Amino acid sequence: MGHLYNYREGWQSENLANYILSKFSFVAQPTNVSNDIGTDFYCTLFKVTKIKSTNYLDTITTVCVQIKSNLNDIDLTNKIQYLSDLMIPFFVGVVDKDNNKLTIYSGEIIPIYFSHKNPDCKKLTVKLSDTRPADKDLVVKNGDETTLIFPKVKDFGVDDDYLKNQDLIKELVDLSIIIQENISSKTLKEYSFQTYSKDTIIHGNNDSLQVFRLNFLRRLSEYLYNLYIIKDLIDKGAKPAEDRYTRERELFLKFYDDLNTLYKSDFTAGNDFPEFLKQIRDKLK
Repeated sequence: MGHLYNYREGWQSENLANYILSKFSFVAQPTNVSNDIGTDFYCTLFKVTKIKSTNYLDTITTVCVQIKSNLNDIDLTNKIQYLSDLMIPFFVGVVDKDNNKLTIYSGEIIPIYFSHKNPDCKKLTVKLSDTRPADKDLVVKNGDETTLIFPKVKDFGVDDDYLKNQDLIKELVDLSIIIQENISSKTLKEYSFQTYSKDTIIHGNNDSLQVFRLNFLRRLSEYLYNLYIIKDLIDKGAKPAEDRYTRERELFLKFYDDLNTLYKSDFTAGNDFPEFLKQIRDKLK
């Protein structure tokens, strides 16, 4: 029996995708079937920096790309755990061999969707969309079946000159950075996510109830520490908005003291202010 033609077609599509992706990223792929766990290419996007007459490639971020040869829905039910644990942005690339182009679709919804500890999903499908729906419509639930919408990023062609025009990959870079930030938020259990439309999605669940106070105290410590930096500059003779600093300092020190009193009187043991916050507050006295 002869070799299956559709296998060869798949390899041709991967080769074309590899060539296009290599024009703006360092490309790696699984070396054998045992290492293929759901991603065809791992791509480290780069920018070109010119120093004198020499071009250098500086890395930006790393993404993974699954290659397809059509726009059919993708059943990822057997990849639920993989996608949930994935620590880099996930994209789907559709190869058009007739027009020598690769169309990339964004899996930006993945870290947001999987921020739920146990998503109620027995079947997971990805639908590729040439238009960008509203953020709230990126997840479509039908009973125990879930469809994630991957909106189109853009087309990438073999003749595009990414060396001369690096803006050709700007949307891909911007989305990758947003997705990476959301993956970090998911990992840190912060449950506040940014979207490409510059909106914010906030999730609340049993997990967030365990950490939201500590997350707030961490942000408060960051705020107080920056007030301390301003205080240090003022002590050294600088005048960076001194009046505003004084009002902010008084307001947030009072807020700190009131909140600390509340914690001591109304919360059980183990919910006291963390030591790092106390240390920063002491610096502002």
